[in-house]
Amino acid sequence: MTLGAVDDYYHLIRKRERRQFEEFLRQIPEKRQFGNMLYLQGISGVGKTTLLDQFAKIAKGMNFEWILVNGKDSMYSEGLFVQQLFQTLGKDDKYHDSPVIDSLQRAASIINGIVKNKSVVFAIDGYEYILSQDVFIRLHLISKLDPRVRIVITSTQMLPSHWLTDLHPQWRITFKEVQPFSYQEVLNLLSSHHLDVNTCNTIWKITRGHALSIALALSMIQSNAYVSLEHVHDGVIDEMSRYWYECIPDSKLKDLVTVSSLLFQFNQEILEYVLQKEIPSSLFHQLTSLSFCRPSKKGWYIHDLVREAVYTNFQRRLPNLYNEYIKRCAFYYYHRLKDSFKKQQDGLVEKFYHFYFFTGVPYVQDLYFKGKVQSTNYFEWMNPSMYQEVLDYIQRRKQSVTLSAEQIELDGMTEEQHLTIICNEFELIRPQELLEFGGDSVRLLRNEDREMIGLSIVLPIHKYIDYLREQPVIGHYLHYASKSESDLKQGSNWFLRMFDSIVPMTDEIVRSDILKGILSYIGPNRFLVTSIAYPGLGMVLESLGFQRIPDLIHYDFGENFPASTFVLDLRGENFYSFLDNKMEQAGYALPRSHKFSFTRREQEVANLLLCCKTNEEIADDLHISIVTVKKHIGNIFQKTGVKNRAQFIHLMLQS
Repeated sequence: MTLGAVDDYYHLIRKRERRQFEEFLRQIPEKRQFGNMLYLQGISGVGKTTLLDQFAKIAKGMNFEWILVNGKDSMYSEGLFVQQLFQTLGKDDKYHDSPVIDSLQRAASIINGIVKNKSVVFAIDGYEYILSQDVFIRLHLISKLDPRVRIVITSTQMLPSHWLTDLHPQWRITFKEVQPFSYQEVLNLLSSHHLDVNTCNTIWKITRGHALSIALALSMIQSNAYVSLEHVHDGVIDEMSRYWYECIPDSKLKDLVTVSSLLFQFNQEILEYVLQKEIPSSLFHQLTSLSFCRPSKKGWYIHDLVREAVYTNFQRRLPNLYNEYIKRCAFYYYHRLKDSFKKQQDGLVEKFYHFYFFTGVPYVQDLYFKGKVQSTNYFEWMNPSMYQEVLDYIQRRKQSVTLSAEQIELDGMTEEQHLTIICNEFELIRPQELLEFGGDSVRLLRNEDREMIGLSIVLPIHKYIDYLREQPVIGHYLHYASKSESDLKQGSNWFLRMFDSIVPMTDEIVRSDILKGILSYIGPNRFLVTSIAYPGLGMVLESLGFQRIPDLIHYDFGENFPASTFVLDLRGENFYSFLDNKMEQAGYALPRSHKFSFTRREQEVANLLLCCKTNEEIADDLHISIVTVKKHIGNIFQKTGVKNRAQFIHLMLQS
């Protein structure tokens, strides 16, 4: 595979990175904003080498001496690195198999001699290949260079922590993650190849802006004008999954990567649950050390590009095993959520997000579960200083709507009809009241540049019920449910008034952010009400477990747009019924542990075993001693004929 197809049109992409590199070179030594070392980290195939080629052109155009060493060509020994370095410097005659340390220091002296008369950039491409030589290179080459030398290093690995502690303070390091191309960059790139919009959008969905994947897709299209986009999708997935697997040293580690790719976030516990066997800590450490593994607040995750290629390939190659693992993932989060009813826990949004994914219907998965694992967008509570910003957003929103093809098909509405509903919906909102509600009801969705890109309005019914009864949209339901009004005045009851974004809903990340915004209000002992005029969104809500009230229709969003009201009641035992129904709708038969004649206490312990609780956690939850826990577990294993927890979980899932 080659990046030539991308490289030829590089002027259309990476403009921000190229501009930052120019600023990096133009810095005055005494006032260096970016430091004197640039460390570029990114997954394989994202385009680091091609970006470095562009940096070389920029540096040479600014009259810098460009000195480049390729780590991949030097991966087998320190001697190869030194030999290549002297060849690059044009000083082969100075290299005579001297000790590595002496040779590296001599090379540093040569570079320091050059920088006295001319600005220098020293670059190493593919540092991950020579990590075994890191001590020699860092201590006897890098640290010996004149601080006037600009250094650029690319790697799939994170910057080794000892670089920050071992190097002299005069070496200031700027870390940059090389991201895949943005949607607009991909559109510009593909349009230059005279591809139509539908083909461009399809390639974007397949590649997510990954440079090597784009090059592969382009080569397939250019070599066969009649190739179908479905064939391109399958070809890219097959080739890229092979590419990623080549980075994995052994079969056991490949199994862990495969299972991890099914999850948006993972830890050792859930991998053991899905595989139903213990995983050595050393093997798990190898997994999390792979270049495409990233740490998160709740564990780790596989880079989105790798994850999608690997799990899609797994689904096609071994569909039965894939379905079995998906079922086990669903059961893991099913038991985790059941446990949350008794003991309020952090991370409910993530648990529900996973649970809905593993029990959801395909069209909802395609619409709302394709965004990045770690979105850079975030919700922020409204305060008085944001009032004008919200007003400006509302005005812009009334003039703009961009839909995805999936949304248009799902709702059966035109963009003009959507815009009419949006305008009518915002006409019903009084901005001054948003200011009054702001502290606990109104949130702004912001991107990483702190720009407002969305608005969330969720009102606590139990707090504002008298006011809401007289308002459009929600007032219809409160009059309808007047007999149960006393229940709505207490507890945790919420009216989901709006989850909106001005970003085109073709943006999968924003769609995912909006779903997570809704999920942040779903939990044990909660009651939710919402009302919408979009047929497709109604189907999505029903897939999330909301129930449509059949005889409650209103026209507050326009006389041509009938709106339905939906409720999700998770109070008391309804929470358990909700989880059970979602599992059964997904086709997963629930464990029938009663056939083993467990005692009441044994049943409680068995349920906690299915939640992967330790003996100490079970003892704490049930207020019994660890000795008693071990006794109950022994009885459970004896009655079921199993020898360990993994076998017990497997038996329960099969029963």
